[in-house]
Amino acid sequence: MGSKKTKKKKRKKKKGQSIPTKNDISKRIILLLNSQSIDAWIQAYNLIRKWTPEDINTFDLFDEHFDIEKHEIFINDFLYDLDTEIHSHGLDDLNFMARRAEISKWVYTHFSGEGELNLGNFRNYEAESMWEIGKIEEAKKLFEELIETFPNFAYGYITYGDQYWTSDWSYQNGADYDRAEAIYRTALKNEELDYRGDVEDTLDELIKEKNNPKERLKIEKYRLERIQKRKALVK
Repeated sequence: MGSKKTKKKKRKKKKGQSIPTKNDISKRIILLLNSQSIDAWIQAYNLIRKWTPEDINTFDLFDEHFDIEKHEIFINDFLYDLDTEIHSHGLDDLNFMARRAEISKWVYTHFSGEGELNLGNFRNYEAESMWEIGKIEEAKKLFEELIETFPNFAYGYITYGDQYWTSDWSYQNGADYDRAEAIYRTALKNEELDYRGDVEDTLDELIKEKNNPKERLKIEKYRLERIQKRKALVK
């Protein structure tokens, strides 16, 4: 008696993932941005980065494209709030600081139609974050490029100079007041500099601390203890 022939089962073809509609993406973005969780905000950023068309190169165009304005949600506000939160987390975990650098670069390269203020700010955030994670030479190059691109943008000079005397690096390696002062004074030579008063105030604060070294010692212990506890960058 012959054996029974078994019928081969047909394999079901796996259906490809459907591409979400613009409305689906908008709803998901709104849901995530209404959360108070940093994880949800990072998910929102990842969604925005993945699905924002290349020709949507300003914040206003983004708001219009995804129709989020009617919910009183604006990409401008979100990106600045996200930066604040990630920077805060980055003070205790350098992996967040590295992520901040990556996000900042995407913002100013994708939304290239924005004006000097927004482009300058996010280029500034990238350079500052690169310095914080120890990539000093790359950070210097980014600051120099920022100043060359936007010579009237005061905060490019301020943040660059600050790295030499107010950053964690400066507490680990010693303040270089002279280098910081030179950067601030370079800015002040520019007659068309915006927020000149902020540069002058920063320079005054530097000179005050330089002439009163005991002032720095008051916070040095705290800063070094926090740096010691900070989570290192995962390579």
